[in-house]
Amino acid sequence: MNKFLRKVFLLSVCLLSTVVVIGQNLGSISELKQYLNSKEKQPPRVLKVISKDKNDNTKLTFDINKTNYGSFSKNIKSLNITQANIEKQLHQMFGLDANYSFAQLASTTDELGFEHTNYLIYYKGYLIDGQMVMVHKKDGVIKSINGIVKDINNPSNTILVTDQIAFQTALKAMQVDDLVNEYPIENVFVRLPDDENTFRLAKKIKIFSLQPLKKYNVYIDAQTGEVLNSVSLLPLSDVQCTAHTYYSGQQNITADYHNGTYRLKDNARNIITYDGTKWNGTYADPSENLIYTNNSTNWSLDSLKPALQVHWGIEKTIDYYSSVHNRKGYDDKGSPVHNIYNPVVWDYEEANINAAALVGYGIMVYGRGGLSNGTTYKPFVAIDIAGHEFAHLVTEETTGGGLEYQNESGALNESFSDIFGVCIDFHTNVSPNWTIGEEVLDNKSFMRSMSDPSSDQLSELDKQPDTYKGKYWETSSFDNGGVHTNSGVQNYWFYLLCQGGSGTNDNGYTYSVTGIGMKDAEKIAYRNLMNYLPRKARHIDSYYGSLEAAKDLFGENSQQYKSVKAAWLAVGIDSLQPQLCRGEKILTNTSGTITDGSGTEQYQPQSDCKWVIKTTADKIIQLTFTSFDLERGSSDYVAVYDGATTDSPMIGKYSGTNMPPVLRSTSNAMLVYFVSDKYVNRQGFEAKYESIMPTSTDIIENNRSLVIYPNPTKDEVFVKVGADKGLINIAVVDMLGRVVKKLSYQTNSTGETINIDVKDLNAGVYNLQITGANFNKVEKLVINK
Repeated sequence: MNKFLRKVFLLSVCLLSTVVVIGQNLGSISELKQYLNSKEKQPPRVLKVISKDKNDNTKLTFDINKTNYGSFSKNIKSLNITQANIEKQLHQMFGLDANYSFAQLASTTDELGFEHTNYLIYYKGYLIDGQMVMVHKKDGVIKSINGIVKDINNPSNTILVTDQIAFQTALKAMQVDDLVNEYPIENVFVRLPDDENTFRLAKKIKIFSLQPLKKYNVYIDAQTGEVLNSVSLLPLSDVQCTAHTYYSGQQNITADYHNGTYRLKDNARNIITYDGTKWNGTYADPSENLIYTNNSTNWSLDSLKPALQVHWGIEKTIDYYSSVHNRKGYDDKGSPVHNIYNPVVWDYEEANINAAALVGYGIMVYGRGGLSNGTTYKPFVAIDIAGHEFAHLVTEETTGGGLEYQNESGALNESFSDIFGVCIDFHTNVSPNWTIGEEVLDNKSFMRSMSDPSSDQLSELDKQPDTYKGKYWETSSFDNGGVHTNSGVQNYWFYLLCQGGSGTNDNGYTYSVTGIGMKDAEKIAYRNLMNYLPRKARHIDSYYGSLEAAKDLFGENSQQYKSVKAAWLAVGIDSLQPQLCRGEKILTNTSGTITDGSGTEQYQPQSDCKWVIKTTADKIIQLTFTSFDLERGSSDYVAVYDGATTDSPMIGKYSGTNMPPVLRSTSNAMLVYFVSDKYVNRQGFEAKYESIMPTSTDIIENNRSLVIYPNPTKDEVFVKVGADKGLINIAVVDMLGRVVKKLSYQTNSTGETINIDVKDLNAGVYNLQITGANFNKVEKLVINK
């Protein structure tokens, strides 16, 4: 069997309505369409648009370090910044011009009291699909900011293709003609799936068909009319899922009593379970005819066991979210879940060998199993199938708008479903384990393993990577970019976080992770999913988000926080993080940021790092620290030198937690030197450097005996003597080392000012050499004409 045939879809969704649906008609296709349209998820509400003020020179409070994809995360709780201040800085923060704007969405507040506010990003009035800034606040203080922002490099915004042509192209690409509805067409900038640095203006068209069952966003190039991408809106799940069908032994369920009979309807949990064999579109009143019934409280018929398994499984799933995460149903509003077992009307879709949950509508269907391509499947009604599919519904309800079902975000989507499917399995405690699909298949023991994604018990086609972009990583467009394969990386991260473990990953990194148990791990995973992931999140975004979640729940000095980081390093995410500082770096950019490299972590022991910052001959270096937290004493420190080597004069040496002053060189070079011992480590430092023109306020920090101004100058320059007096020798030297002017002055009191006439010198850059009894200094002098 080829790899494609091994992948049979199980579709998942979530419902937004808070209305309790009693006797909802799910029988006829036309009425089903009406129902689905009534539950269609509404777009987020925009509160305001933030444009760039061309006259605004707001100073940046902090810098953002992004990956090449545009992912970033920054802990800013110590800066005490207001949301209004962040909004003023958004354009400068990401280096965006006035063509970009930000749209603030309505905020949400979670169970810990954190307020989460998201900002969409537009270019020339068109949404940039998948980009977002997420701001997190508690008790009026901004704690952190994360998201995905990337300059889209000025693509054309010309539209040559009409909506009608684009719509017909999308229909043809999806091979459908009978739609649930026609939705508004959006013009958006979209990143090309095979080139993450290229964006095109596209028409985004939602296609939703029941026969065949497809729901996609299709992106049509607004200039050429070609199909740029198509993204499924029904998360796919592998057919080979966990279940001991018929199956979990004798269990207690909740049914209701209606007109002298018992029905598979749990009113408290809002669950209804229907007989799909009768769901064929011919019944006028399916609310009475489709619900499974029994004449007593003892449901014992063999023919009912698959439906009973489904009903019980969703009951336990809803109980899990309620007791562990304080969540009311998949949408946190208690909306109804409609289980349909054995929907024969969709047999042509191979519904008998899959399970499905229509994202956005609360309808879940389960196949009866059977023979397909030489493999025999049992009914798809096991509890972790229910848990996996239900988790897709939950995922669609996050503050970031869900996880797009393609490439890395799709792999994360699948992984979270596996994670919570297993958590529900352990919570229910009926033969729980770390494998998935061990009961559905007759011909092998399991489909996936979270404890060993590349297990020898799996075929080569079914093995998953346990290291980011390591062995078995799927790089093709197959299966929406490997969503069922690459999910193994976060799956293994979660296993290590719960259970702990040691080994060497595919990158040669030797790891040892201390397990924290499922009770804490599942809370971290859930909080990350719900609050910190944008829709196009990558694994690095899940790394950032899980650290923020662990910090929120347990503190950044907790074992839980340390284990979250250690488990991510074990699965290869270290390759995406800022590298800890080592050796000497030469920096020639006009501005930038230097840091110990640990991000929000504690800095590395036994650091020995140098940054040589150089600028043009007519400028000097200004260094501004934005954070500073080192061990007190002489063992951990940052030393700054007025030149390119440690032989240069030292401007200052700093340790402890007091922020160093703004530092300036007297020449066009500065050396920053960071040293730490092997003992106590703290949060480290971050400093912003920039190349500036010297001015009259540029006092020599490590020798305050002189002030030289104006600089640059045209006609004359003044040298103000500080505490020193006596003979002062001054020489003006050009860039070839020739002395072009030489003067001597006898000062008799402190504070005297010496005037130097430079009218006779050509425009250019010179060295001004000044010597006295207690000093010998060289200053750059710029003469303009």
